[in-house]
Amino acid sequence: MLTVLCFVLIATTATGSSEWEMNSAPRFINDNIHNERDVQVPKNVPRPPSIYFEPPYEIYYKAGETFELPCEANGEPKPTYDWNRNEIVFNPSGNDDRIVQLPDAGTLVINMPEDKDEGIFQCFAINDFGKSASKKVNLRQAKLASFAFVKPTYHKPYLGRPYTLPCVPPESVPPASVFWITKTAQGGFNVVNYDSRVSMDRKYSLRITNVVETDANQGLPYACMAMNNVVRSHVEGPLHFLAPTGDTEVTLPVA
Repeated sequence: MLTVLCFVLIATTATGSSEWEMNSAPRFINDNIHNERDVQVPKNVPRPPSIYFEPPYEIYYKAGETFELPCEANGEPKPTYDWNRNEIVFNPSGNDDRIVQLPDAGTLVINMPEDKDEGIFQCFAINDFGKSASKKVNLRQAKLASFAFVKPTYHKPYLGRPYTLPCVPPESVPPASVFWITKTAQGGFNVVNYDSRVSMDRKYSLRITNVVETDANQGLPYACMAMNNVVRSHVEGPLHFLAPTGDTEVTLPVA
C-alpha cells in the first residue's frame, strides 16, 4: 500500500501600526507595516513577493532635509525592486547621486531633496514567481508662504457690542495650523485663549461677542499666526490694534 502524506503549509501574517518621526525627515503615520519575522513560511519554499513595509499615501518633506521612501518585501527567491514616478520607470541613479536605493531593499534615501522631487511614487518587488506593488504615495514639498502685506489696522469697537477681526492665512503645504495671538511689551506673544466670548470661526476670523475694556490689550496688537510643523516655521499676519469706545460696558446675555 502506498501512503501519500500531504502537508498543508499555513502562512500567517500580523499587521501592525507604527509611527515615524525623524529629526531630518517629515512626520507621518504608516498603517501598512508588517513584521517579516511574523510571517511563518519555511525558508527556501518558492513564493511570490509580498511587500510588508511601504510608504503612507502622502509624504511631506522639507527642502534640503534627508528622508526615506520605505519599501521592503519577502519572497523566495529574494525579490528585486523597481520604482515608478508619475507612472514612468524611475532610475534613482539619474539624480546627481542624491537618491540612493538601500542594498537588498527597495527603500529610497533622498538626500538634499528639491521641489523637482515631487511626484507620485510606487514601489514594485519582483521575483520569478510574481510581482507585488505598493500603494501609490504622493510626495510633496512642504512650504509656508508669508501673509499678504497689510498696514496695521486700528479698530474702535463699541463696548458691549460684537466685533470681528479678519484673517486670510497664507498658502501652506500641508495646511497650516492657524490661531490668534496678542503681542507683549517684550516683543513676544501670547496665544489667545478661546472661550464663550472670544473664538475663532471657520474662516479664521477672531470673533468677540461682547467687547470689554481689557480687549485693548494695553495698546498692544492682535495678529493671526500660521504654523507649519513640517518646515518647523511660523509666520505672523497683519497687526490689529483695538481701542474700545463707549460710555458703558453692556454684558450681552449668553444664548
